[in-house]
Amino acid sequence: MRFMHDHNLYTLYPWVDNGATTIVCNWREKGLHFSGGDAGQDYPLTLSLSSQILTQDFIPYVDWGLAFYHCLTEFPYGGSSNQILAIVWGQKRAMEKHHYLRLSSKRREFPHYWGHLMEHWDELFDKDAIPHFRMDGLDDDRCADRVSMENTYLDMLHERAANVIFPIPRKELREKVEKDPTPILLSVHGRSMDGQCPTSENLCTTVDKLTVLDTCDYSEPRIRDLFNISNESMPITLFTDGQDEGAIRTYKIVDKRPFFEQLWAMVLSQHHIGNPKSSMDFLIHKWRRQLGIQGIMEPTNCYA
Repeated sequence: MRFMHDHNLYTLYPWVDNGATTIVCNWREKGLHFSGGDAGQDYPLTLSLSSQILTQDFIPYVDWGLAFYHCLTEFPYGGSSNQILAIVWGQKRAMEKHHYLRLSSKRREFPHYWGHLMEHWDELFDKDAIPHFRMDGLDDDRCADRVSMENTYLDMLHERAANVIFPIPRKELREKVEKDPTPILLSVHGRSMDGQCPTSENLCTTVDKLTVLDTCDYSEPRIRDLFNISNESMPITLFTDGQDEGAIRTYKIVDKRPFFEQLWAMVLSQHHIGNPKSSMDFLIHKWRRQLGIQGIMEPTNCYA
């Protein structure tokens, strides 16, 4: 190992069970490095080697301190869509360094919705939807670097989530939405931004003809006027955070399904009007493009 280090080379070691077991263990016996108080194997020994060892698609780099995690720290930032965007971008940054991604702290003292995605992860994604990602909440010496969820999210926005493949929700959830007997023809995402819509910034680079007042007033009459929907017989389905009761009362149809079903219904909508201030619509736009959905998403210059 000294020779490999001095010559800037690598030692190849089988990555067994994603690092959960080992082919060589340390018994931590009393001596130079250990007091003997924690004697016993540091990691369980593997009893077999999978043939996939030689064909794995990702090989992590481990430094001298056994650090192989890119750790997302602090609390899960924002709502579920913010967290999905941050985690997927964090995975990209981690794999660029040949590291695993780890959510290394889950702070329970913050408002409940910040932990919504983590607590309901299995309702939205399959177990391996984001490979090489650990949600164990641990923070130890195996964190090669630590970046906050918020800074990861902001970095993602700066790069516009370029060259990232987003995980698709689990098959059962998709099929449930797709089999709905009344598919969504025209959907609107109303978002009041916790009452801070006027001061929140747009996530789109350009939003022609839409003022701050427009994006903060997504009542049905305003939507019909802004986007030239003159056909009163065209049903508009509202998906909302439930905060702007005045705007909600202007709609005849308000979707009441569970949150993740609503999220996918907006992805599949034939004509979706998003809010330029919402990370959820940014994510919906990315999903629609990734899946090649041909329906309209407005404002068109925002979601081009």
